[in-house]
Order: sequence, then C-alpha cells, then structure tokens
Amino acid sequence: VSKRRGALMDEYHIVFKDGEVQYILAENLEAAAWAAYDLARTTNKQLKDIIPSYVKEQILSEQMESSQKFTG
Repeated sequence: VSKRRGALMDEYHIVFKDGEVQYILAENLEAAAWAAYDLARTTNKQLKDIIPSYVKEQILSEQMESSQKFTG
C-alpha cells in the first residue's frame, strides 16, 4: 500500500482475456474497475478480472501453509 495525495492506494492486477496482466494503483476496487475499463478501451482488449494484490497474497499464503502441512 502506498500513499498518494493523502489517500491510501492499493495495487490491483488487471487481467485481460488474452492473458496479459497490468498492475495499477487505485484507492478502492471501484476506482480500479473504472481504470481497468478505460485501459481496456484504449488498448482494445477485453477484461477478464480485477484482483486486489492483497487478495492474491492472502491466497498464496494459504496455499503455502496448506502445502507445508502435506509435506511436513
């Protein structure tokens, strides 16, 4: 999370249907969705998903814990 103009910003992964991933900073999921929409329109691509980085980090952390239980 970074600070910009007094507002907290989170990183979001913008996933396109062709597999390309872009990373943006936004104040919230709605702002990220609008930014992703604008990006898709300007690049003439179709959006697939918008994922907050903290969600991906949480999922990866849970997967690591789960795999350690099976191997340890």
